[in-house]
Amino acid sequence: IGLELVHEHPECFHDYIAVSQVVDHTRAVEMGIDWLRQEMQANKDQKGLELLDSIENPAYNHSDYRKFAKLATSYGGNYDKSLPELALIAFKAPEYTFIDYFRLLYGMNRGGKPLHANGIMTQYNYIDSIPEIDVPIYFLIGLNDRNTPYALVEEYYSQIKAPFKRLIVFENSAHTP
Repeated sequence: IGLELVHEHPECFHDYIAVSQVVDHTRAVEMGIDWLRQEMQANKDQKGLELLDSIENPAYNHSDYRKFAKLATSYGGNYDKSLPELALIAFKAPEYTFIDYFRLLYGMNRGGKPLHANGIMTQYNYIDSIPEIDVPIYFLIGLNDRNTPYALVEEYYSQIKAPFKRLIVFENSAHTP
């Protein structure tokens, strides 16, 4: 939503900083599933392959996408840290209040399904729909991110026009740099 807002209302922004920028849902999931399949075959993970085969590709159904995300996490391509580790980092941050933590847990427990009509995720391709931003942009991405694949973010970065742009890559990270 941030990319869409800065595109539509650049006068309201000084810069745009994106962490793990979404680019193209269809291609991202296809790339992630291909990567998972290779990893699972290399690890002879038959159970994982069976679960992977049960996922619609690309995963537009929110429940299928959650299955994909959990598998990607189990192979190191999504969350780099466990939920307790992320919670500890958040609790140490002075910017957040107790009510913020409550809201975070509420949002995490319900998942993203309420954001998607009938549980079907929106198809988007920002490479085609937002080729230019009128403010400086910074894309921060983990090299091992398979949820919002580094390769897609790098492709988008190379094509998007902006007054200034910078791609910052975290070499030893996935989706949570």
